Amino acid sequence: MNATRFSRARSGGFTLVDAMLATAICGFALTALFAATGQALHVVKSAREAGCANELLQQRMEAFRSYTPPPLPVISASWSNLLSPTAASKFLTNATAIGSSLPGASETFTISDYPNATNTFTISRSASGAVTTTGSALLTSQRCVKITGQVTWNGWAGLNRSRNLQTIITKSGIMP
Repeated sequence: MNATRFSRARSGGFTLVDAMLATAICGFALTALFAATGQALHVVKSAREAGCANELLQQRMEAFRSYTPPPLPVISASWSNLLSPTAASKFLTNATAIGSSLPGASETFTISDYPNATNTFTISRSASGAVTTTGSALLTSQRCVKITGQVTWNGWAGLNRSRNLQTIITKSGIMP
């Protein structure tokens, strides 16, 4: 009769060990969930920064394609704006609104003759906004230029991140 009472009592509930094991499993699952949520937030922030960098590069490339650095009234639209480091540096003088979304962002654009790439100059805009140029002007007879843009910034956990974009611009549209 005692054996019957014991088995009935045992089957009616959970032991302390069962409850502790269930609590440990729930605790592990919640810890994993919080860790995954934190990592997901970092991934979202990183993707937002990459999107901002891509947009910044697109804005700059569109200014180069129009041959006219912003604001528009300062310099007239001219192919020579792309051939001279001094004139081309005006494309990076003004900060973009999207650039403020990238901490410590610096921009570098290299303009070279195309297809030979024998003459090249570089325009850089530091995180503080200082614009510098290196190299010499391209020949005025140049009909195509290749522009390579790169934006670099400090991402999550101090990691340096960068995005690149290249385009080829011709003097008068499609080459004959």
